Amino acid sequence: MTRISSVLLDDTLKLIQLARETARIQGQTNQAEQLTPLVNHLKTLTNDAREIKANQPVAPSGGVLQQNDFKTLLATIQKSSTSSATPTLNQTDQTVERNQVIIAMVNGGMSQLDIARQMGMTLEEVNNIITFHAKTAIGRKENYQ
Repeated sequence: MTRISSVLLDDTLKLIQLARETARIQGQTNQAEQLTPLVNHLKTLTNDAREIKANQPVAPSGGVLQQNDFKTLLATIQKSSTSSATPTLNQTDQTVERNQVIIAMVNGGMSQLDIARQMGMTLEEVNNIITFHAKTAIGRKENYQ
């Protein structure tokens, strides 16, 4: 037997309950009484499905965000971005590295919104970095031609 999703069971339960209540309102008590055992059985099935779903472990997504290399890189960037408030040569290097990480994320297929969330930046900052990188990449190509 195939597993029926808990959402589908819940929707079916609500539909049958609605049909039972409609029958009662219309004075068809016999029909309403015939639907009562079905409603009770669906309630049991729905509760069982919810319990099973609640007890199942959540599988981690296999996206870029869950890869150990990415997590290490992200932790390093976040740690270095909070290290000092005064701009230094070291902080400039860190900014360049951060920008390179952002470009790598874009090239890896991450959305700008996800990048902004992961890096603790605004969407506008991420967009500016990507735009700047695209313009400098075009400039470099023109110099070689």
